[in-house]
Amino acid sequence: MVAKGFLLWAMDKCQGIDFASSAAYPSMAPGILSFARIIGKHHPLCRNSVVHLAFTFLNHSNSELSYQKIQGLKEQALRLLLIACTQGLVIDILGYMTTKLCQSHGRTDLDSSLIRYFIDGMLDIARPPFSLPFVRSMGGLLSMKACIEALNSTNFDLLKKKMVVQMIDGFSSSIVTHYSDPKNYKSSSKDELLVKNLQMSYHIQG
Repeated sequence: MVAKGFLLWAMDKCQGIDFASSAAYPSMAPGILSFARIIGKHHPLCRNSVVHLAFTFLNHSNSELSYQKIQGLKEQALRLLLIACTQGLVIDILGYMTTKLCQSHGRTDLDSSLIRYFIDGMLDIARPPFSLPFVRSMGGLLSMKACIEALNSTNFDLLKKKMVVQMIDGFSSSIVTHYSDPKNYKSSSKDELLVKNLQMSYHIQG
């Protein structure tokens, strides 16, 4: 009850622009995210609320704070999402992230450096064999224009670029494996097309 009560308070506090633009924001925000991480670790039934809270922080902006401070808080929110990915919420989180990039329309609440930060973390925690739902969710995110531009940038480490290519190769192997799965998880021509498009988007020369 205490954990749920805190999350209800945090969501009410953090929504809108008033909190993000307040003088208390730089000191309170890290504590809220840290407490949410502890709740997510120990209270499985609260994890969806923790994810919702983390995405709320990704929408925040404050012209009075430095770029580094705002980015640091958003990276903390992304770390919270990555932890939640390891706790069984990866498909939902990837879907939310894809939707967020679809709706961004050029806004900078999730810029290229933050996209790279999140994908970097995903590369560290995701290992083959990949399930078909993961292939579709992660593949959908990697297919986004903002993601392609961010990961093909010279600012993304070459080793990480190779890991992206290896992940996509793992997608291809998973699709072959899932040809004989029950109908709800059987791969299709759309899955093959998704992987082919990803291979073209993230091909590394040399």
